[in-house]
Amino acid sequence: AVTVEASRLVAPADLQAASNRAYGAARSLGVEYTPGNLVILRDQINRDLLKQGHRADKSGGTFSRIQELPDPPTPSMPNGNRDFSDIEGVRQSLNDIRGEVNAVGKRTADARAADVAINHIDRFLEDPTKAIAGHQAIAQQAADFAREGRGNWAAMSRSQAIEQALERSGRNAAATGSGANIDNAMRQ
Repeated sequence: AVTVEASRLVAPADLQAASNRAYGAARSLGVEYTPGNLVILRDQINRDLLKQGHRADKSGGTFSRIQELPDPPTPSMPNGNRDFSDIEGVRQSLNDIRGEVNAVGKRTADARAADVAINHIDRFLEDPTKAIAGHQAIAQQAADFAREGRGNWAAMSRSQAIEQALERSGRNAAATGSGANIDNAMRQ
């Protein structure tokens, strides 16, 4: 068994702040992508979803979000190129869908479809050649910042889960009134 000390964890708030800084840095670079490249991305996601058995009637949230890639409802640059924030905004809305579960705690079809779409978006953003000419160097920087932001966000989520587990084990062990029970519960 692995023992985890709560005092050695990085505070979730610090990880969230680091994630927000990284995403802010990525957005501030102003990387642009052509709507044509985003149409290709949208179509690839659609094909992959359909190939894997996902359908709009069960995964409507994901299908509607990916339609926003080339033509966001509130684009930062109407009738022109889209920027990193437009694409990342779609990704973040898909991330909300990714966490959906049904009444028995099983991930929904829409949540599984969101995984597929997010993976496509991440690969797209990781490829600086997808950015417009002249933005490819900063596209790589934006991808690096976004990867850092996602890593910090994931670490925050894990840190919160550990804190919650430690709290629960402390409460459960305290209910029995034995100090040895607290140590055992926290170790577990």
